[in-house]
Amino acid sequence: MRIKKKLLVIITCIFFFFPCNSDGIKHIIIDFSGVLRPLQTLFNSYAQEFGYTAEEFGSITNKGMVEFLTKDLGVTKRQIGLKTVTLWRMATNHIIETPMHEDVKDVLHKLHRKGYGISILTSIKRETVLTILQREGLTGIVEYAPAGNLVDSFLFRHVKIRQLLRKKKLQPHQVLYIGDEASHMKIYQRKISRKEEFPTCAATWGMNSKETLSKIEPTFIIDSPEELLRILPPLEV
Repeated sequence: MRIKKKLLVIITCIFFFFPCNSDGIKHIIIDFSGVLRPLQTLFNSYAQEFGYTAEEFGSITNKGMVEFLTKDLGVTKRQIGLKTVTLWRMATNHIIETPMHEDVKDVLHKLHRKGYGISILTSIKRETVLTILQREGLTGIVEYAPAGNLVDSFLFRHVKIRQLLRKKKLQPHQVLYIGDEASHMKIYQRKISRKEEFPTCAATWGMNSKETLSKIEPTFIIDSPEELLRILPPLEV
């Protein structure tokens, strides 16, 4: 009898200190930009392209890309399409050439061991992404999730997220989207599901500042990748 009581106490302690996420988040979708890699090199490239200093271009962290282009750089509506394509190409090259944050890679490995599925949403070609994942030691840890072409990526990325949910047979509340751009995350919060919550997590070390990200009221806001390990408990096997 005493043995049974001791076992009951041990089991209770295990569930108390190591809670299982049975009906909550099961899958993580990550934006393939500033969340995974440092942006300073990209800001330097942008600044050189537009004739600004990297510090001046850094003010984009408090704004959306369109607002920054039109109000700060004086880009006209007629020019904005061409400039957006230029920025997209530069961002793509940055993603391909710049190594990921080491602490982010470590957290991704730990989340995988906890039982979470992880997808990277991007408009970059599948073959290129798979090459990057192999280079970073993330093959088998992270999956490729296509965001479509440039137009799809900007205007219909929420549709691609819904398609991924259907493919994985997941409900919106079972997926956590991690991003660093407030304007994108606000759209996802509104359009992914009108009936239930679509959890979002804002990473403050990426494109937008903590102040800007706080305004859209994400489910979580984190200042370091390690905070994800506290937010997401091990999944029930």
